[in-house]
Amino acid sequence: DAANWCRQSPVTATSIEFGLPQSYAVTLPQTREVRNITVSSGFPTLNFSSATQQLRSSTSLSIPTSEKFLRVGTTQGVPATLGILNGSVATALGEIGFGAGTTGTVLVGQGGKLVSTTELCVGCEGNGTLLLESGGLAVSQKAIIGKSAGSTGLATVESLFPAFTSNWTVTLGVDVKNGTLAVNPGGVIDAAPIGVVLYSGGSLTGSGTINGPVTNFGAAAGFCGVPPLAGAPSIHRSGGLVPGGALPVGGQSFQGTSSIGTLTINGVYQQIAANPDLGTNSGSLLVEVAKTPQGIVHDRIVVNGSATLGGGLFVTLASDPAVDPIDFTSLPVLTANSIDAQRPNFDIAFMPALP
Repeated sequence: DAANWCRQSPVTATSIEFGLPQSYAVTLPQTREVRNITVSSGFPTLNFSSATQQLRSSTSLSIPTSEKFLRVGTTQGVPATLGILNGSVATALGEIGFGAGTTGTVLVGQGGKLVSTTELCVGCEGNGTLLLESGGLAVSQKAIIGKSAGSTGLATVESLFPAFTSNWTVTLGVDVKNGTLAVNPGGVIDAAPIGVVLYSGGSLTGSGTINGPVTNFGAAAGFCGVPPLAGAPSIHRSGGLVPGGALPVGGQSFQGTSSIGTLTINGVYQQIAANPDLGTNSGSLLVEVAKTPQGIVHDRIVVNGSATLGGGLFVTLASDPAVDPIDFTSLPVLTANSIDAQRPNFDIAFMPALP
């Protein structure tokens, strides 16, 4: 409806902006092609008339790729959110939390899809959040979480309903640099052949499924969204692999078993040992262990492929061993089809003090 747009109804050469400082619905009864899309404030939700409808960047070759973008969160101190339902938003570049001091969020729900034909950045120079929920889909050539120093990104793929699966397909890999990729129950990442790479400030958490290799170069996550425990090693503050949920390391949390889970990797898993040629960081695996009336429960990684180990293993107790003693003799926190004979063990292990 042209009356709802300032200046004119969107056309191929138009740059459009959603800037109303409130929550509102935008109904799109047909596919629209525009130059680029910006969400600078407020919370518009795009609700298409069918799953085949799109709001997309221009396909014209006369418009440079750099001008074919979706930007959410472009003004310092002004948060912006975009919701996508029952259709898709397709663009060359996806930029969530575009500039320093900005905050952007994209929520993709049932029937919704976000497509980026080049790079999808969650936290470019600012703070970015991507949530694929209960059937929400995303497709991108490359994905980066927390791209620049000082940025933070959080990408969550999950489904609250067993009938729906949320999926993010990435053909050239996911780089988790400064933030977290959370793959929770009902969530799937298809990232073969390059897979997911955790840098020193990156964390991978959850109980979902990764289809593709995972390379863990993330320093141990002593923070991971919650305050670290007193006495936790000060160097372990930034990232790592955390099956289930994220809790502090280096001691006892006694916070129950709700964040204990199993992360499945259908591909090769490499946890990198310290290498002077690559810097001082090494990969880390964080697991929780608890005693329940049914027995011992713990986080687990299932690797349907080969595993190469190095770096650190960090264990946190989720129950009080003074009340329910725990036998640590055999806890298969990681299983794999095969283990690299040259790197079959972690380099270090931090275990909680036991009574």
